[in-house]
Amino acid sequence: MQRALLALAAAGALAAFAPGRALAFKPTSHLYTADRAVASILAGGDTVEIDGRSYTVPAAVATSIRAHPADYRGGVLGPDAFPDIPTGQGNIHPDTRFDNGRLPRDLGPGHSFTWQWLDHVYRAGWAAYRACNGCPTGQRDLAFTTGSSPTPPGTSGRTRS
Repeated sequence: MQRALLALAAAGALAAFAPGRALAFKPTSHLYTADRAVASILAGGDTVEIDGRSYTVPAAVATSIRAHPADYRGGVLGPDAFPDIPTGQGNIHPDTRFDNGRLPRDLGPGHSFTWQWLDHVYRAGWAAYRACNGCPTGQRDLAFTTGSSPTPPGTSGRTRS
């Protein structure tokens, strides 16, 4: 399962380099690469392909993405659009950890940055899925989570799922 989730993350990352430089970070580029990364899942398979090699995706993830592709795509936009554009773009996405140099380096609790946000989304998505035994709401949460953070941030693909 660890390899499959890492493969899904890698597929998205590799696909991100497909569009031209001018489109590299626009929301449409994120959505284009997201669709490429999960094309085989949306077509009914439980795999992603990277460089001609197929990787099996956990059934819970594949089923959730197929059932709720819009939520998956919303997750892909991640801190570009969630929890809202000003918070995402101004506080979470930059991941400056020190508010672009305006805060001291010994930050206490109450601040959120990219790693912390993605870790929260990952944990919350899987918890919601498990809490309802894969009900439709749990599937939506897992689809969003997979779009945002298919593997726990900072783990190089090691999973807690």
